[in-house]
Amino acid sequence: MGSYQNPVGGPDPFRSDRIGDRQTPGDQPPEEPPPKGKQGVAAQLLQILQKAVDFFLEKHADTKSTEVEARKNLADLKKSFEILKKEDRSQDVDFLNDLSKIWNQALANTLHLDEAASLQFKVLAKKILHYPENQTHTFGYYLTEYAGQKWVPFPYMELVQKIHSEHEKNPPSSPLTEWTRLIDEVIDLLDEN
Repeated sequence: MGSYQNPVGGPDPFRSDRIGDRQTPGDQPPEEPPPKGKQGVAAQLLQILQKAVDFFLEKHADTKSTEVEARKNLADLKKSFEILKKEDRSQDVDFLNDLSKIWNQALANTLHLDEAASLQFKVLAKKILHYPENQTHTFGYYLTEYAGQKWVPFPYMELVQKIHSEHEKNPPSSPLTEWTRLIDEVIDLLDEN
């Protein structure tokens, strides 16, 4: 009978008995000590400068990708509002769920925008979140709460129908016209950067 050190059937072809070849995870060759004197200080300063440049370039890339994503979400939100200007989609559950998802993505992405675009988006968000005024459950409430749900509450459908009919009655002063104008302003601010 063999033991774990001496298995039945001969030596293990995958086992290395050379201790020098073994490295534990996380072992890395030791770094060379920095040169001493003026060259050492200059080398350390260059390393610090390189790390700072890398950090700022990475931060800038993250900001740009967030802005691109925010611009896309805002464009999708505007497209949905443009559809509502033309069609009553209050009975289209998929549309209502998509609208809610787009709204939530726009909310999440615009938190990382520059100050001017963020302030302008807050104006838009406040208008949507409080429409219609003096209601317990507003359009913004339903957009925020029912993203991705398998069912859509009837009051949400009624609000979407109301928004569409208000636009049909008076397009220049409808909430949809105001919201799409505000979206354009936010996108314009993003394009300036």
